[in-house]
Amino acid sequence: MTGGEEKNSRVPRPPLPREWKEPPPGPVLVIAPHADDEVCGAGGALAMHAMRGDPVFLEILTAGTTGDPEKRFPDIRALRREEARKAARILGIREVSFWDLPDNFEITWGDVEAAAARVEARAREIGARLLYHPWNGEAHGDHRGAALACEKALDSLGGDAAGLGYEVWSPLPADVVLDITPVLDVKREALEAYASQLSYTDYKHHVLGLNAHRGIYLEGRARFGEAFLFTGRKPPGK
Repeated sequence: MTGGEEKNSRVPRPPLPREWKEPPPGPVLVIAPHADDEVCGAGGALAMHAMRGDPVFLEILTAGTTGDPEKRFPDIRALRREEARKAARILGIREVSFWDLPDNFEITWGDVEAAAARVEARAREIGARLLYHPWNGEAHGDHRGAALACEKALDSLGGDAAGLGYEVWSPLPADVVLDITPVLDVKREALEAYASQLSYTDYKHHVLGLNAHRGIYLEGRARFGEAFLFTGRKPPGK
């Protein structure tokens, strides 16, 4: 016990994440450190946005050239772009932009500031109401750097956009879990578009397994969920 607490006083229960049946309204800006992170972390949510008519814009930060360590493919950069465009069509993403930054690179705080300015400018250009990005507890350095840049951009945007951190490598302390059961097959198909990366890592097994675990927080027949952490202000009406 800490000072001043009574021995028989109740210990507060930890909060459970809220359940969402649908995501908040767009327009939506998605930041992915690598081509495939957008599907792994938020593919179900993005499909639901697109089906509802929300415009979804994707920014892929790195060229992804380290995604072929055994040199199985003649031009991994071009291939990953092709895979990203295919996945975007499956999810209904309106536009994909490629920054072509180096991946698995040691970044500086100056790099974070430059990326934040670019994210902010893009969010203002499309009138984004939601910014999806990796959460800042991700174990991968590229994900962590992207998270820091997005959080800085959200600070500059003020109340103009709400942030939702997503998980890929590292499970997050969820504020909300979105029921993606109705669009699970769409997410699976989008993951399958990244054949080059699946040849190295079984992301369908790992990612959909995490989504199945998140289903423990959902009611009724819902079996799969995507977890998100609020960054910046909370989404309107949520």
